[in-house]
Amino acid sequence: MLSCVHLPVDPELYSDDVRPIVTQTVARFGLEEWKAGILTHELHGHLGIYSILGVKMGLAAIEYLGAEPGHVSVYSYAGIKPPVSCMNDGLQVSTEATFGHGLISSPPTDSPLLMADFSIKDRTIQV
Repeated sequence: MLSCVHLPVDPELYSDDVRPIVTQTVARFGLEEWKAGILTHELHGHLGIYSILGVKMGLAAIEYLGAEPGHVSVYSYAGIKPPVSCMNDGLQVSTEATFGHGLISSPPTDSPLLMADFSIKDRTIQV
């Protein structure tokens, strides 16, 4: 769970693309979103808008559903081709629904959308 992760907030410890936004991002969005964003940055390899949108969508869905990360299944409409599919990396980190655990799916599509269904038990929301 992301609440167990301890990441530094000292800007000097981050790469050139992240360093200028550390302090203002933590202050504006909080530590949970910061952690999810940084872990996604590391997984994804760079700071990108689609992966960050996935983080924000996943965190919003978890909060709205009152769910614990790792207990939500995700159906992503982003497909498997970059750049839109990069959203899937953010979704995986923020929800802890991974392809390896079978909790996220994103079938190939020629019309990717920045949208996902989040389900827990008998509840589903679309973001």
